[in-house]
Amino acid sequence: MNAPARTPLGTLSSPVNAWGTPTPYGVSRSSDSVVAAVSDALRTHVDMGALQDLAEEVVCGLSGAEAACFCHCAAAGIVVAAAASITGTSATSAAALPSSADGALIVLQEEHAVDYGQPLPQTLRLTGCDVHLLRGSTAERRADLQSLAARSRVAAIVYVESQLVSSAAPLSRRDCRELAKDIGAMFIVDAAAQDWP
Repeated sequence: MNAPARTPLGTLSSPVNAWGTPTPYGVSRSSDSVVAAVSDALRTHVDMGALQDLAEEVVCGLSGAEAACFCHCAAAGIVVAAAASITGTSATSAAALPSSADGALIVLQEEHAVDYGQPLPQTLRLTGCDVHLLRGSTAERRADLQSLAARSRVAAIVYVESQLVSSAAPLSRRDCRELAKDIGAMFIVDAAAQDWP
């Protein structure tokens, strides 16, 4: 009996998503209502600045956040958040990135240096910052961060909650949030590939 013929991967007419929502495996699929809304939106022109302002108003009203920014994808959102941690509210500094980064550091735990088709440290370096990976025990990571903050400007700590993280990092989200507050750094959470259920 002959084995059934296999279709070579390159000839498939649609992507294969064998994991769920992570970007390297096809991201998530949209519901029919989202597909219909996007289809309707593609038939007209929109003032993107006005749309951004309206979305920010709605989200800030619902969440209590001070501000909100909407991007095409999570990677773009991470770059924008990292850039904001470096430049603050200075439009001049933002426009000069990456040259205005001036040795700013963005810190994340080595387990959180995920690759979603582009390594996260590389994504962060698009802002011109230096990226430092915390390694070792919880105590070693805390000491390393305090040492960095004493001699450099730590602009942000990035924490990743994702199926892409292969092993648990010693510092919890709460730990990182508190450490960021203690050293005056922004706290950025990447939960783009989080399995919400």
